[in-house]
Amino acid sequence: MFKARLVTLLLAAPLLLALPFPSDPSQQPDQPQSNQPQSNQPQLDQSQSDQSQQPQRPIDKISFDLSALSDQGLIAHQVSLSYEFCVPASEAHWTEVKSIDPSVQIFQHSKGRIGCRADQSLCIGNTHQPNWRSILLQLVELAYVERIDQVFWE
Repeated sequence: MFKARLVTLLLAAPLLLALPFPSDPSQQPDQPQSNQPQSNQPQLDQSQSDQSQQPQRPIDKISFDLSALSDQGLIAHQVSLSYEFCVPASEAHWTEVKSIDPSVQIFQHSKGRIGCRADQSLCIGNTHQPNWRSILLQLVELAYVERIDQVFWE
């Protein structure tokens, strides 16, 4: 049991290290002051303007590396990956998601690490199933699925 958890932790470590950490504004270098007059218009930084011009691709909703998984849906051919996402809290949405992903378990009163809102339900699925890649790609095509994150069991 300990060995299996250790292997899971070691395999997940590269994924954890790749996650961006929020920056601390107090540690950012001082910005040079501009001599241009201040406008009342809100200023968009470059990343915000790029996002508004380029629509998000559905595959970008998946926050973990699909290439790390084998054809069987296993990391290093040993451990499956669990993932979580939020859907609107309605029977119709639950039915649609379950028809795409039979591995999904739905938790109506849990936020998960992903932080589902009060009007959403937490869904947890697993990659150790046939056609796991196709299933994930179908899930991200759903307009109400905002993102899919890896679950880190504790």
